[in-house]
Amino acid sequence: MGQNIDDEEVHGANMQIDDKIRKSVARTVDLMKRRKNLNDEIKEEREQMEKVGVHPRAYQDEVRNFKLYDESERALYMASRRRMQEVLAPVEDSLFSEEIAERKKKAERKAAKDGNKPRTPEELDAASAQNPRSDPDAGGAKPQVSPNPPGEQDDGDAALAAAAPKMSQSQKAALKRAEAKLN
Repeated sequence: MGQNIDDEEVHGANMQIDDKIRKSVARTVDLMKRRKNLNDEIKEEREQMEKVGVHPRAYQDEVRNFKLYDESERALYMASRRRMQEVLAPVEDSLFSEEIAERKKKAERKAAKDGNKPRTPEELDAASAQNPRSDPDAGGAKPQVSPNPPGEQDDGDAALAAAAPKMSQSQKAALKRAEAKLN
């Protein structure tokens, strides 16, 4: 009988420990989610600083430095950084050739990608107008219609052509916006 009581006590203690583990894991998961949200907010602050001309890494590093160091420690840190730059600048190409090559490739890819993205609505309209896929009359399935009496189709086509010159979809949309005074 004494053995059963010990087993029940151990089992009860294990259940309490398991319960504590579950609660701790749930709290840790919640904290991790909150940390992710806070990190996203901090990232937004760095992005805002970048928009006003402050390099995001400089912003982050200086916030950290002011948090960690007093004025004399920051002065020593900045002097050490200048010294490191003086020492490394002449040998940068040999020490970091692979990294420099990768940065150049990345910059070229970004420039090519940015070069393919018109920035203004006018540039978008121009790019769209020159894109053959923007022509609503090009390609696609045409509706099957019964033939018209001779000459009737030509007369209709001529009337439509005179009334609406051939335009791309973006040109038509721009015209409609202008007519509706939305520009």
